[in-house]
Amino acid sequence: MALKSLQCGKNPALDKITEGQNAFKKKLNGGLDALDSLAAAADKQLGFLEDELKSQTPTPESLQEKLADLDSTNPLEIEGKVKDIKDKFGDSISGIDDFISASIVNPVAKAAAGLAHSIDAALGFDDTSFDICKDVPNLELDADGNVIEKAAVAKIANGKNTEAKAVEKTVKDKNKDSSTSGSGVSREEFVEANKQTVVSKRSIVNEGPDSYNELYALPAQKEFTEFDKANKKANRIVRKAGFAKNVSAYMKNIKYPDPIVVKYWHEREILNRKKKFHNQVLVDLTHLGVSLESKALRNNLKPEDTDEKSNTKLFFYADLYKIYDEKGDDGKVVIEFLEKLKAHFEKYKAAYAVQGKYKQLEQE
Repeated sequence: MALKSLQCGKNPALDKITEGQNAFKKKLNGGLDALDSLAAAADKQLGFLEDELKSQTPTPESLQEKLADLDSTNPLEIEGKVKDIKDKFGDSISGIDDFISASIVNPVAKAAAGLAHSIDAALGFDDTSFDICKDVPNLELDADGNVIEKAAVAKIANGKNTEAKAVEKTVKDKNKDSSTSGSGVSREEFVEANKQTVVSKRSIVNEGPDSYNELYALPAQKEFTEFDKANKKANRIVRKAGFAKNVSAYMKNIKYPDPIVVKYWHEREILNRKKKFHNQVLVDLTHLGVSLESKALRNNLKPEDTDEKSNTKLFFYADLYKIYDEKGDDGKVVIEFLEKLKAHFEKYKAAYAVQGKYKQLEQE
């Protein structure tokens, strides 16, 4: 098989420009009558030059741009893009997993990337203050594949940015430096404190084998769904009666309902109440966690905030404790998790203080 000849050293864009110059010369030979067509040719050539020059200009790979692109990426492709980011920038910055996780809001994309999606995001309780341009170092790859840190883009009109010196892949001291505003908290300390608190809180409420979600809420949902699918005969009777899948409407409007549907409806209602109960507990635990966290970040969490004997009208913890204390055995399970959250905030009080100082610095 003949090999295709290689045009080493030749530039296709330059050849195109030369062709354009020759076309101009021919047009000029036509005199004044050729001016109109010459103008059109000039516009065409100018557009070509702009496109070619852009295509010939190398675009450096940017960590910020790669992170910003993740949330809109096809979930089938996202795993590869995450690996690419880690391979190219992972050794040059600590907390790369946290930056990747915070950059992906879409739960489907987050799951495809191998990152857990908690109810915090589903209910809107994720930290919305994350800003890729502000929080992620402006790292780029140079032509040789080395990571360099560019100056942050200043939000000042006509401001000019200068390049910082190259960052060696094994050097992470820039994240260990304490802030210069007097808070004494480095970014590395903030990332570590954030990781500790987030993982611990989610393991109680949303994720992990011992979380409330895994032990109670998800099994209740699964039990309800499987029961519904298993009772095909009762569902067929409801559909034939003209009520589609609305069993409740069937029971209210049919004077003598079929015994099969009656039995199915009563059992279904028990499972439905169970499912709703656990979902409500999940929401309550999440709300409580957010409420206590906001105080912990301000270093304003007081003993009465997690005391079941506090005023129930003023303190959410005491209010929830009273509500579930009156619900028998189901309530006792919930109280266990209330106390786990209380222990969590006592254990990580210092970590929350570190986060609070760092976030306050960013807002100033």
